[in-house]
Amino acid sequence: MNNLIHQDDLNHLIQNGGIVNDIAGKQIGTIGRFYIPDGTREVAWVTLAPGLLAMSETFIPLDGAWIDGLALYVAFSQDVIDAPPRQNRDWVLTQEEAEELVAHYGGR
Repeated sequence: MNNLIHQDDLNHLIQNGGIVNDIAGKQIGTIGRFYIPDGTREVAWVTLAPGLLAMSETFIPLDGAWIDGLALYVAFSQDVIDAPPRQNRDWVLTQEEAEELVAHYGGR
């Protein structure tokens, strides 16, 4: 898992309208939330901020991600990010959902 991006870094981005760019540098949205798996202190996932009518969230792993200014760059193309299984907006990422996402993103 990623150990270079910390909770404080992401809080700063979220509070200041931080954006998410794919690996090619294309803006794909704004940061919604971040997840720290139970039993760890390490941030593992971010979500794209959902629209008002959205019924699901897009989760992106932070492995290989970096921050430049108010932009978070993730290590995936927009095509990969747009295709994962969607998660319900119940604000909980279950173990089963996390495993599906890990499989989608190539075991990262």
